Amino acid sequence: MTQEAIFKAIREREMKVLNIQVTSSCNYACGMCPFHGDGYSGEYFDERPTIRRDMSLDEIKLILEKASMEGFEWIDLTPNGEFFTHKQWYQILSLIKEFGLKVMITSNGGLLGEEDIKRACEAGVDHIVISVDSLNYESYKKIRKPATKLAFERAIHAPLYFKKYGGDSIYVQIQITEQPEFPHEALGVLNFYKDKGLNQISLKKMFVTGEDGIGHIGVEKLEYTHGKCKAYGSPIVMTDGTVLPCCGAFYFYPKLGEKIPNIFNHTIFESARILDDLYERDSLFVSYCRNCSLYDSSRKAAPVKFIFGDYYAEQTLFETRYFILPKYLRFLPSLAILWIYKKGYARKIKQWLVAAQ
Repeated sequence: MTQEAIFKAIREREMKVLNIQVTSSCNYACGMCPFHGDGYSGEYFDERPTIRRDMSLDEIKLILEKASMEGFEWIDLTPNGEFFTHKQWYQILSLIKEFGLKVMITSNGGLLGEEDIKRACEAGVDHIVISVDSLNYESYKKIRKPATKLAFERAIHAPLYFKKYGGDSIYVQIQITEQPEFPHEALGVLNFYKDKGLNQISLKKMFVTGEDGIGHIGVEKLEYTHGKCKAYGSPIVMTDGTVLPCCGAFYFYPKLGEKIPNIFNHTIFESARILDDLYERDSLFVSYCRNCSLYDSSRKAAPVKFIFGDYYAEQTLFETRYFILPKYLRFLPSLAILWIYKKGYARKIKQWLVAAQ
């Protein structure tokens, strides 16, 4: 594919997911966090004072109107912090559902009691990702700072309550960030949630970020080919309305100044076209992309697929995703189970069993 064809495909792409950063607040200051962590928070928000705020319901409604009119299907409410710190989180969820859109949230779970989760499910959450980095409180509180014992217990139980009150209508996922200091925590998480009815557990590589780019720990950078980054192109709306092209631009965007669009002055697709033009032609933008390890997501190699205990797993450069094996498959040899998944038969068997009931 020629460079011209690559950028033509970018401009003609379908955008289905819009990330709205409704708050910049968080209940934690985790060291690994590029926004609130020990080595970041002062710099990040002091240098970007316009985003240190919560969006109002009127602002959110205006964005949702544009998203609905422009054909978006999903709203991702994963902010530079914790969504559930927003005092009107219930109204936000209800408002999104009024527009007929689906909702995804990533949360640390520390603020959510059982009743909060029940209300969230009633308002409408379609995909929830809860960060659970350890089942040991002593380890957990060193990762999630400053986690109380109550917050720890809430996070551990949050995925279970979301599945309890959301049932099959909600996709419940646990996310673990790989911790060099605690290399064996993931195994405990996998064992604990094995038969709890969750949909996925993902183990992600830790990364460091700054104005010069993003670097994933333990991930080798590839030679850059401009225009082929799959991480690019899903719009992110900051709390002040600034529209970013990808999560890799959180630190870099002030360098582009007034070139960056604002959703309160443009449609989402107008904003996307402005960003596409910068992505294609702006020397500062291109230079940043060359230093961003997220570009590695364009690697064409298929994920490594394997069986791990009672899980089917898929491993890429940045993460390993684990899916619990149905009990009716576990008696088979691992090679047979793997063959079933590679051929796409696992889903078909499940559909057949459901239809036969």
